[in-house]
Amino acid sequence: MNLTSRDLLLIAGGAAAGALAVYALTRGAPAIKPLVTNAMASGLDIKEKVLGVVDHAKEHLEDFLAEAEQARKQTAGDAPAEESQTS
Repeated sequence: MNLTSRDLLLIAGGAAAGALAVYALTRGAPAIKPLVTNAMASGLDIKEKVLGVVDHAKEHLEDFLAEAEQARKQTAGDAPAEESQTS
């Protein structure tokens, strides 16, 4: 994995923002706590919805894969029979 200076700056910025948020929540911003709690609850709701959509898509892809494998096996099984009939 090749990290560029931009990647390192993004990581450092994210860590600094997280540290600042923890400091703000624990020190003197009690008015922010309910706001953050509501934002996190909304984030969890969105996460659950996204995971549901992903699971649904995964099921469809697995169905397509199974049908493709079945079609391939059927085609492979039909090909030798056709060759022996034409000879």
